[in-house]
Amino acid sequence: LPFKGDYEQAVLYSMMNEEPQSVSEINPQVPDLLAQIVTKSLQKDISQRYQNMSEILTDLKSVQSTSYGQIKIIGRQVSPKTNKLLWGVAILIIVILAISIPFILNRRDSVNTPVEKPEPASLERIAILPFSNLRPDPDTDYLGFALADQIIGAMAYVKNVLVSPSSAVRKYIGQNIDIAAVGDELNVKYLLTGNYLKQGDMVRLNVELVNAGTSELVWRDVIEEKYENSFRFQDIISEKITNGLEIQFSPKEKVLASADIPSNSLAYEYYLRAVAYNDNEEGNQLAIQMLDKSLALDSSYASAWFEKARRTHRMASYSLGGQQFLDKAIQFYKKALELKPDYIRPFASLAVLYTEIDRKEEALEISRKVLAINPNNPDVHFLLSYIYRYVGMMEEAVKEAETAIKINPAPGYRSTGSIFLYLGNYEQALKSYMLDKGSPFSYLNSAFVYLRMGENAKALQFLNKVLELDPNTTNSYFAQSIKAYLEGDIDKAIEYSQMIENENLTDGEMWYGITQDYALYKQPQKAIATLKKAVELGFYNYPAMLKEKLFDAFRDNPEFQKVLAMAKEKHEAFKKKYFPE
Repeated sequence: LPFKGDYEQAVLYSMMNEEPQSVSEINPQVPDLLAQIVTKSLQKDISQRYQNMSEILTDLKSVQSTSYGQIKIIGRQVSPKTNKLLWGVAILIIVILAISIPFILNRRDSVNTPVEKPEPASLERIAILPFSNLRPDPDTDYLGFALADQIIGAMAYVKNVLVSPSSAVRKYIGQNIDIAAVGDELNVKYLLTGNYLKQGDMVRLNVELVNAGTSELVWRDVIEEKYENSFRFQDIISEKITNGLEIQFSPKEKVLASADIPSNSLAYEYYLRAVAYNDNEEGNQLAIQMLDKSLALDSSYASAWFEKARRTHRMASYSLGGQQFLDKAIQFYKKALELKPDYIRPFASLAVLYTEIDRKEEALEISRKVLAINPNNPDVHFLLSYIYRYVGMMEEAVKEAETAIKINPAPGYRSTGSIFLYLGNYEQALKSYMLDKGSPFSYLNSAFVYLRMGENAKALQFLNKVLELDPNTTNSYFAQSIKAYLEGDIDKAIEYSQMIENENLTDGEMWYGITQDYALYKQPQKAIATLKKAVELGFYNYPAMLKEKLFDAFRDNPEFQKVLAMAKEKHEAFKKKYFPE
């Protein structure tokens, strides 16, 4: 075996990142020419491998024409007759290697080729909705969403089941739902719903799995556990779901999906309380306070480290923060993965973060790892679309974005709208942004699309929604800036854009957004300066910059041309490395 590892992912990692062990090292008796043929067939670079069968046959004939006498195989002497047979087998193996190895290793040369193509139609689609509290109480209400989130996380490892992410179901907290309507909205066949009651130190969970299209009950159960053992709910329910849908839950998937159990029950309670807080500035701060309490009780609790990383990352990206938050988020993500190496959630989030801070190659490696854990996970395709968007591989970005949305039109994939905005496909951009309908992010970006379409009244309407929902954040500053422009106050518009600059944002694409605003306000020098910052921070979507009509007014400016050349150089280098013609 040229690549070794104790488990499947380790072997796959070795195949992609390490050189194969030499045949001669394994068995010194193998003729040098034959060893060279094997080595050439295993080259990761396509151009270094055999290009056609005639090349292989020529080399094999050279081996065949050389007299080696008896060959010692694994320490045994073989007769000339057996030797002839072994040569035949060797030739057959070489032919197989020459044909199969390029396909196996081609993932290194074309990172957007998955291990196995997802087939959305073959996946069972399910949404796990927040559970309702039979006895509403602020002290126990958090369990409804938190328990659902834990089950969603566990189900992410089951390859034949597609589970709607937590971000897609959070809005149903405390809502009376119409089974058919929710199933249609989330594009799922099954819904898991239920309620719970906490009495003393016990939690009783009543759950049922329903076919959303037919309202047919698949199964219903009552599960009761001590509160301190409530982490067992995710294991029990995950297995019941797969059994109910007659899906094979492999032993390996069962191990990966098993609950991350803290050593302290109070640590788990603090963690669950943190998970239930909203994804906004206030919610992130409160969640981190709870997570700090959880980790003070159990510093080896991977799930708490991930949630702290995610919340810190959100503060860096969407609040008025900076590099300090990003550095901490990376540290926390790595800690979670150190404690739980196959943990999908921190892998995916860290890849997004690395993309934003121009560590694209690391982001690609992480995407491959997630793909190896679950090739049907739509998050991988979103991650790839995200990376390709930043580097300007637009055709690939569209392909991966459409794949992710086709598998699961989740709110978390809302930023795919930017791909279509850069291409001038405004209708598709709006559809993608509205995957997270009602969020400040989607309202803000949709407002910019309507502005580009000349529908200023609609743009103003959406900007006002941003200011209602998300005051005093980066989103609101962008909204205030564009609103001032639409109202004819250019000086105020520029003032708000400068306020965003002063926040020292670390995401190159956000600097590109500032560039577009300055170009809209006819401020070429400011636009060129912020565009340079965007490229330096890792946003070098050169095709988008060529297509952007707002830049036409100063496209001949020598300083703009220098920045454009810098973006082109980065874009072409990435293209050459990962998409050689």
